[in-house]
Amino acid sequence: MAGGENIAIGYSCPAEVMNGWMNSKGHRNNILNPNFHYVIVGCIDLPEGNPYYNHGSGRAWVQLFIYDRYL
Repeated sequence: MAGGENIAIGYSCPAEVMNGWMNSKGHRNNILNPNFHYVIVGCIDLPEGNPYYNHGSGRAWVQLFIYDRYL
């Protein structure tokens, strides 16, 4: 595996999305995995009309985790 990822939709702020990820076993495992050396974090406001827009805040959050040896 070259890395990992966490994705969430509908949280309105970083604290909420992190709380959601930390309360999910798979997402928490990615965050705490000592083999991941780098993380890329992103957030985007989805446009109205997007099928996920009305799910919570309409924001999409992502974390990408990368092993050091792949850089």
